[in-house]
Amino acid sequence: MTDKIRLDIQRVQWMMESCLSKRPCTSRTTQFYVVGNRNRQYNTTIAYPQSTPSNRNVLFFFRLSAAVLDLNVTTCIERQGIFQTHRTFGPIGFSRVVLEAGVVVDTRGRLRFRKNLLAFGDSLAYPVNIDNRDYQSLVQMFAAFIDEKC
Repeated sequence: MTDKIRLDIQRVQWMMESCLSKRPCTSRTTQFYVVGNRNRQYNTTIAYPQSTPSNRNVLFFFRLSAAVLDLNVTTCIERQGIFQTHRTFGPIGFSRVVLEAGVVVDTRGRLRFRKNLLAFGDSLAYPVNIDNRDYQSLVQMFAAFIDEKC
C-alpha cells in the first residue's frame, strides 16, 4: 500500500468520524451520530479516477464498510427562535453498511462525499419506535443525512 493510499484512507475515515459526530442543533433537522466515544473501525478501499469530463472534480473514490454501525438519532426543533434537541433515539444498529462515494472539493474548498451508493443489510435493531418510522424510512433519512452533512 502506498503512502498516498494510506493517507486517503485516513482522510475518508476522519471525514466519516467528523460527519457522524454529535453536534448541537443549529436547524430543524434530524442528526445521526455514532454511539459512544470509541474509534470506529471501517474497512476502506480507495480507487483513483481516470481523467474524464464527468469526474473531473473527484479526487478519488472509496468504498467504506462496517459489519454494524450503531447510531443515535436526534431530532432538532425550533422554539421561539432557538434550536434545541427535541428527542434522541437509539442506539440504532444498521447491519452490513456499505458506502461508496467520491471525495470532491466543494465551492468553499472543503472535502465532501458525493454518494454513489449507500447499502445496508436486511436487519435493523432499535429499542424504540422512532416517530412511527419503519426500516425503509430510517434508511432514507440516513441517506439524506449523508448527502446533506457529509
